[in-house]
Amino acid sequence: MTGFIVNHGQTSSGLTLSDGDTSVILAGGTATNTTVSSGGEIFVSAFGSAAETTVSSGGEIIVSAYGTATDTIVSSGGTLFLLPGASAIGTSGGGTIISANLMLTSESTGEVISGGAGSDFNSITVSSGQVLAIYSGGETTGITIDSGGTGFVSGGGAATDTNIDGGFVSAYGSLTNTTVNSGGVLTFLTGASVSGTTTVSSGGTLKDEGAYLSNITISSGGSGSVDYFGQVVDTTVESGGEFFVSAYGTMTDTTISGGTVFVSSTPDGGATGGATLSGVTTVTSGGVLEIEGSVQGDAVIDLSSGATLVIDSDTMPSNVVSGLSDGGRIDLKNLKSVDSVSATSSSTVISGTNQAGDAVTYTLDIAYTDEEDGSYGEEIVSDDDGGFILEACFLTGSMIKTPGGDAAVETLGVGDEVVTFIDGSPQIRHVTWAGKAHCVVRPHLPLDQAGYPIRFRKDALSDGVPLRDLLVTSEHCLLLDGRFVPARMLVNGRSIFYDRSITSYAYHHIETASHSVIMAEGALTESYLDTGNRRAFRQKGAVVAIPTTRNLTWDDAAAPLCVSRDFVEPLFRQAEARAVAAGVAQEEPPAELTDEADLHLVTDAGAIIRPARQNGGRAIFMIPASAHAVRIVSRASRPCDVIGAFVDDRRYFGVAVGEIMLFESRKSCIVTSHLGEPDLKGWNALSGEDVRWTTGDALLPLDGRDPNSIAVMAVEIRAAGPYALNRLGCENSFWRALPPSPKYRC
Repeated sequence: MTGFIVNHGQTSSGLTLSDGDTSVILAGGTATNTTVSSGGEIFVSAFGSAAETTVSSGGEIIVSAYGTATDTIVSSGGTLFLLPGASAIGTSGGGTIISANLMLTSESTGEVISGGAGSDFNSITVSSGQVLAIYSGGETTGITIDSGGTGFVSGGGAATDTNIDGGFVSAYGSLTNTTVNSGGVLTFLTGASVSGTTTVSSGGTLKDEGAYLSNITISSGGSGSVDYFGQVVDTTVESGGEFFVSAYGTMTDTTISGGTVFVSSTPDGGATGGATLSGVTTVTSGGVLEIEGSVQGDAVIDLSSGATLVIDSDTMPSNVVSGLSDGGRIDLKNLKSVDSVSATSSSTVISGTNQAGDAVTYTLDIAYTDEEDGSYGEEIVSDDDGGFILEACFLTGSMIKTPGGDAAVETLGVGDEVVTFIDGSPQIRHVTWAGKAHCVVRPHLPLDQAGYPIRFRKDALSDGVPLRDLLVTSEHCLLLDGRFVPARMLVNGRSIFYDRSITSYAYHHIETASHSVIMAEGALTESYLDTGNRRAFRQKGAVVAIPTTRNLTWDDAAAPLCVSRDFVEPLFRQAEARAVAAGVAQEEPPAELTDEADLHLVTDAGAIIRPARQNGGRAIFMIPASAHAVRIVSRASRPCDVIGAFVDDRRYFGVAVGEIMLFESRKSCIVTSHLGEPDLKGWNALSGEDVRWTTGDALLPLDGRDPNSIAVMAVEIRAAGPYALNRLGCENSFWRALPPSPKYRC
């Protein structure tokens, strides 16, 4: 046992302390490169300093008021004590750091330190399995919360310049200049406050559960939410970002700059308690504001050109809609058919039938003007499914082969001749109908559903096919090896890609007496096949025939539709290989994948429950006595995104759930509702086995619970992932995925 004293002006270097050895660093003294092993101790007095100290298991370093510890490595089992007024800068490792009002420890220690005032933590990295607790009076600067790390900011605690890199932070206190990166989750609870800027980057999540927040930015790929009497002010949702305003949440003075905001209605259809919009909600080009139903507040909704307001219910909200200009869009999602439209210079009234067959009337305090003749109401268009649908068609400027040479699709009208191909032989047919419609992209949806056109680069399929760049919509089919293949299944991100520079465009159809193979830009493709959506288009020409809807199917097509992977993947690989060989640049980055499911539960009261532990393929959760239902929430992705566009499966898959066991104080049971109820919300179709996939947010009723008993629930996870991190809409199961295309024999 040895004692070392470092006086004013002295420096010690390279000491090793163990088995009762002690080093005291007095004011003005410095110790560097000290190793503190089991039983060793180093004490840093006021105005003393210790740099590059390594504290092993069983070792301790104690820093007094006004003392400083810099670049300290505290290994598992080692301890750093910071007395009130002490400072620690650049601390790392898996050990325990304790002060009067701050604690950094491993989750397994179970220690809790609180009370007092004084010490600061700076530039600390909280690694996987560690917990940083900032209690009243505690302050941190430059903290990084890595994946698997946890931060807790109590009331009166403060954290500045915090980076959440995959970890979880819950805050009742104050946060200044916070960044939430991929995989990070930041939850503000009642009493929390923010200053400076709070930025949520791609893959990050912000949740306001009762706090007043301001100056929030949701970047591309980031998401945010507000509920439980929380309020967010001056929020910006950038392109590719998402924000959800739930019941009792308030959003004030919002800018939707290419991103998406979804606003929930009142709970259970009630008259009060819904989300509130106030101030001015500005939606710029590419932005989407989706309102589920009746909302509270008196916000003015300002829709710029290229912006979209989506109304999910049967009535318009009471908020004032202003600034709707050419290229703006109001999407009446629940409107199935239109009976009448009346419009004046100041308002438009649309009457029709909703999805349930009931009569509905929408009154819009704005006018729509036809782009060609200036009359009112001509741009009010609904489709047979209500809301926005993606049509198979050509964009303006596409050149169609005719007997007299190539002609732009928008110049063709009824009676014009086009060259069709029957069994490979050219044959002249007349155009019997020509239609035009307009698309405004909905960027919050996955690329194949958002409405972005697909660009086929010159020579993408073979030499001279197409002759020049060809733009079509995602469901438009090309004839390849005798079968029609949807364009979306050929997207390789290089020579065939979604052109996200185009967010608003006109598109066209031409129809012949029977479905035909025609040629566009040198590529064989299809004429219009009327499957019942003709009314979504305005017919061209001053005097035209008005055909009835024919309700055809692919059985009436000029060639079979084929979406089989066995058929499409070789075509995909061939085009991909051509692009790589030609040095064509990547337009869309390949999918970034993760197997981390971010599995957790959400109770019927909205509380988030994370696994207490995971063991043997089972996630163990503590269920509060008040919970009578939970939602199993995780990341979710689609096979077409994680495997390839050539896979025609656009369902969302979250986790595969097997046996679920619930243990209460007086009983235990096996929960089987997910294996027996075919229409249970948030689950994929029953497969007839003892396992079922969620869609990423799956309801699980917990009927017959003991009302006074906390329960333990073990959820067997049979499979999970991979998940796409950089595909719009792929991690959020709120947006309903399209079902797989009908499978035709091919």
